[in-house]
Amino acid sequence: MLPLYSRTNLQNLRLTMGSDCMAITLGLNRLVPPVTKCPRSGCDHKLLGEAVAVEARLYTLHRGVLPVFSKSLYCRSCSTRYYHNYFVKDASQASARREYYDSSVPQIIHVTETSFFESQLCVYFETQMAMTHSSAEGISRIYNLALGQSSIPNASRLSHLLDGDLVLDAFFHHAVLRDKSFRHQTLSLPHTGAQRNRLDEVLQERNYHMVGTGQEFWAHTCNRCMKVYKGEDGNWYQPECWSS
Repeated sequence: MLPLYSRTNLQNLRLTMGSDCMAITLGLNRLVPPVTKCPRSGCDHKLLGEAVAVEARLYTLHRGVLPVFSKSLYCRSCSTRYYHNYFVKDASQASARREYYDSSVPQIIHVTETSFFESQLCVYFETQMAMTHSSAEGISRIYNLALGQSSIPNASRLSHLLDGDLVLDAFFHHAVLRDKSFRHQTLSLPHTGAQRNRLDEVLQERNYHMVGTGQEFWAHTCNRCMKVYKGEDGNWYQPECWSS
């Protein structure tokens, strides 16, 4: 990750570097894959190449919206492209999947092709929804007015404004990543298809796990909902005062 330069430092860089400084101005942070050599068996740790850089935005909790470049690398031997959070094999195939590297929740989450979110910002979204019952659209407006401003010069062509759909996208991406982390599983998502449908499969799986016994405290006992007594007839009863 490149250092976050002040406006004064950027002006000095332009004086000394001229047009070469544009890359720094546009993308103060570089989001790259965690590997530079292919880790797949049979590739003999071949050096990755065919780099592709995509202009993007990083939504943060304390630094506003930052211009970034998302860089991916490719292994021609196994037809796998590596991104910041995941890798995709045979991306042109309809069955291609985004396979996440491990079961941990990334500090920076790749939500859409040009949108990244800090994990702690997603926690802020969750807190707003849970504690104040805020809508996604309301949260986006609060962010744009109070948290989205940055002192970093932004020459990006992309809009830095957050909207409700993007808030929900980030919210659900973070939620399924946390669920997979809790279960010590790695997330796998379809690579093709519409963005709005990308999480349908994993959310349905999550709902299935939560039905009945899947809830964390389903099998608990306590003096309220599980208080019973044995009647004179030998049967077990729940007191009327506890049944409501």
